[in-house]
Amino acid sequence: MMGYSYGQSDAPVMCFNGAKSWQLGWYADKSILVPGTPNYSETFQLSGIADYPTAEKVIMKINVDVSPNDYYVLFNRKTGVNSGTVEGGNQVLITQAGGEGNAYATSDLLAKLNAGQSFDLADISGTITVDSINLNVVPAIATVTVFTNSLAPTVTPASCLNPETPSSTARRFQFEITTDNYPGETTWTFTDKVSNNILAASPVYSVQNQVHLEPEICEEVNQSETGRYEFKIMDSYGDGLCCAYGNGGYKVFVDGRQVASGGDIGSEEIYLYPEAGAPTTPTPVTPNPTPSPVTPNPTPNPTTAPVTPNP
Repeated sequence: MMGYSYGQSDAPVMCFNGAKSWQLGWYADKSILVPGTPNYSETFQLSGIADYPTAEKVIMKINVDVSPNDYYVLFNRKTGVNSGTVEGGNQVLITQAGGEGNAYATSDLLAKLNAGQSFDLADISGTITVDSINLNVVPAIATVTVFTNSLAPTVTPASCLNPETPSSTARRFQFEITTDNYPGETTWTFTDKVSNNILAASPVYSVQNQVHLEPEICEEVNQSETGRYEFKIMDSYGDGLCCAYGNGGYKVFVDGRQVASGGDIGSEEIYLYPEAGAPTTPTPVTPNPTPSPVTPNPTPNPTTAPVTPNP
């Protein structure tokens, strides 16, 4: 028996912790492996092990390359085969253990998190945050975000913070995603190809046939750097977002203007901005002033021909 053993033979009804559950390999098809590398940020949705048959993901391992101990994240949903859990019910539990999740090792419970709480992942200079816990859906879902503190912060241009003084080179990017019948297959990234920084990435989509208008991203754009910004949308199954299994799709907006869209993307589709040959923002042309109307000189009255008197 792995872990603490209680006196009752048939109770309490509860599951192993995250580290032991990973080691068992029972949930390998619904597990998430997160690299503990710099410049990483992603949001995931976890359901409880008790909801394994209908859940998309139930357990997460965060690799730590600089230490033999890895982190394990589990949503400890208190229901079904886990209804008797006596600690951390309906919370997100973080444990740590060695052995790479494949061999025996002592595991330690590090944190029990509610929605809005965070835990520092000291070994990788990172943080895990529980964004929300929703017990009113089936299966219940805990949304968690993992990132490393070495991720360079995205600086929002002043022109985006203060629309009253816009910069001619600032652009507002926004993405609208409509999921199909299999929302969990859809992911996207928005990347600065010059710095190779991922500026934004998709959340975990779980609701079928729903429109998601993602938050705006503000970046300074040099129109001469063709294709610097890459929006890449992917479908893990390879059948796209439309039209065999739903009518999903995507739209890309720049400064509120739609510049790209699609749905039948196969495995992936890429949109690059600025587009090749895209016009730069034109310099306003000041028209020549309209000349004042010229008032013509009045036409003199015709001169009367002299009259020759009769002889």
